[in-house]
Amino acid sequence: MQQSSAVKHPPEIVERPKDVAVRSGGIAAFYCRARGEPTPQLSWRKNGRKVSPQSPRYLVIPQPSMSVLRIDSAKAGKDDAKYECVAENGVGDAVVASATLSIYPAHSQSRCFIRAVWTSDESRRRFQLARSKKMSTHFLHLLV
Repeated sequence: MQQSSAVKHPPEIVERPKDVAVRSGGIAAFYCRARGEPTPQLSWRKNGRKVSPQSPRYLVIPQPSMSVLRIDSAKAGKDDAKYECVAENGVGDAVVASATLSIYPAHSQSRCFIRAVWTSDESRRRFQLARSKKMSTHFLHLLV
């Protein structure tokens, strides 16, 4: 009986997916890279269930030792979830790395504006910088 001289290594995830936050209707993407011998097969799960490559808004782009999960037109309450990259190659146990997709409403974009506030001293103007989301304010004092 002849034995294979190839050394086999269990899968190892070397680039883990990262948490993503997108605006409702936006595009989200997760990346995952693994190594092992033989080359691991990568798949994706959403909340523990396998992501179907036939889904019209979920696109799985497999490449050697790497996979991309792209979610088009992300929907709050539907797509915000925990996503897992699963790597397996038949040697040892499958390994999993997870990330979370958060979706915020389209109208909650953080906007900044500057408002001039006149002071009693005409040689100084105070400008107020405010973020509309939290309405926290910062003051800039400029000499004119």
